[in-house]
Amino acid sequence: MKSICITIARSAAIAVAIALTATTISANAAPARPDRPQSAATSTTLIGTVDPQHVYSAKTELVLYGVYAFDPSSVSFNQHVMPASIPQVAVPYVLVPDGNPHTYVLTFHVNTAGTTTTQYQLTDTYGYQSTQVVNDGVNTVSFTVPVHFSGAGWENMVLKDISGDNWVFYSCDIYEQTG
Repeated sequence: MKSICITIARSAAIAVAIALTATTISANAAPARPDRPQSAATSTTLIGTVDPQHVYSAKTELVLYGVYAFDPSSVSFNQHVMPASIPQVAVPYVLVPDGNPHTYVLTFHVNTAGTTTTQYQLTDTYGYQSTQVVNDGVNTVSFTVPVHFSGAGWENMVLKDISGDNWVFYSCDIYEQTG
């Protein structure tokens, strides 16, 4: 009986030591870093938000292709039902006011269910392309897009799920980044 009590006491002491070590390690861990470098001189200004209810403003526009289901709060894309020949994309537009260089940050609010991760790709007609990998569920996916037109014009960017998963688009916030 005495050896059982000593064994239990020894096991408890080891468990406490492990817990204290883990707490010390996590307290000394490096702080989380943002996904992209932030500068004190960099700021963003909201240009507009597009969603299924708000598809057009003076500076923004939204076009949706290959929609499987539509309601005022979201749009569903079902890549398992719609033919592959039909692009299933959300295409926000932003009005570029002049021929100066501009940088836009597009923040998409999306949902992917039934998979562990999925890949969203944003492209434009001028060669920009970027891919973000996100976990299953509701996500915010941001892309920073540099634009340099010779004059004023509309820049369109195409968001699609390149993993072949079903996905839901809720909205896209379009910011101009300065600094």
